[in-house]
Amino acid sequence: MQPTDVQPADAENRPLVIGVDGGGTKTEAVLAGVEADGGLRVLHRCTTGPSNLQLASFDAIANEVRGAVEGLFADHPEWRRRVQAICFCMAGAGNETLRQRFEGWAHAERLAPQIQVTHDARCLIAAGTRRGVGVALIAGTGSLAYARNAAGHQSRCGGWGSLFGDEGSSYWLALAAFRAASQALDGRGTPTQLVAALSEWLECGRPEQWLVKLRTLESHAIASAARIVSRLAESGDTVARRLLEQCAEQLSLMLVTLAHRCFPNEPIDLALAGGLILHNETLREAVLRRTGDAGIRIEHCQQVAHPVDGAVRLAAESLRDLHPTLD
Repeated sequence: MQPTDVQPADAENRPLVIGVDGGGTKTEAVLAGVEADGGLRVLHRCTTGPSNLQLASFDAIANEVRGAVEGLFADHPEWRRRVQAICFCMAGAGNETLRQRFEGWAHAERLAPQIQVTHDARCLIAAGTRRGVGVALIAGTGSLAYARNAAGHQSRCGGWGSLFGDEGSSYWLALAAFRAASQALDGRGTPTQLVAALSEWLECGRPEQWLVKLRTLESHAIASAARIVSRLAESGDTVARRLLEQCAEQLSLMLVTLAHRCFPNEPIDLALAGGLILHNETLREAVLRRTGDAGIRIEHCQQVAHPVDGAVRLAAESLRDLHPTLD
């Protein structure tokens, strides 16, 4: 059952749970009450800055997460003592060292009696598939595909980070745009409107200074230039269209790889998240087309605007495992 937004009065004295989705662009937290029928009633939501465990200092991440959780109690501090479980779905938590460090911090903060820390794709499966089984594809600042089948087997593809991975992500697409623009300037690439558009976006009319300016920006800020590629592709720029197709190819490849690995000869549920793929219909359709051409049948496809809703569901499930009478 998906969380439902209602008025705080509906919570009464039911146990409360928290879900947190920490990504490269923002951190979302949601506080919900567990109803007698097992449903969830959302009481408050709070959003702060980025908290990808691989992209920022630990102190900065802790501040963003703490701020998101604290913000849930801004109007009702008395709710804090009723929180029984919290689930953190954090980008970068696939790295066991980073996950353990963050989990240690969460326990030290005493945020809830029951604490779960997992990677950000796990909440997407919970929020965007019908039975908690399927493939999740994230294409936002970074990219990752993750699968979980009925036997509980889990696997992932991509998500290696911005230095040499994150293919098909906003960051990857933005850098591909600058690469194509620089090649056009050299005369070794196809002329493109990307040159003028990227100069305007950077507020830097001298391309030889692009690199200097880019080095002053955080990854999520650079990733926002991907919107330029999408806009120019829609207006007919040949290079931008080619880059968008390459983006779709990379994302589809991750999806197809996991479908073959975890769901051989089976249709799949697909959950999509991340600003790039959610806000670009052309890219989304290209990914689905390429996936179908590869022989993968998608039975159910869900666009998930708030993966954090999956995190709060996982928190509630962990609480029910400890207290079955909550069902």
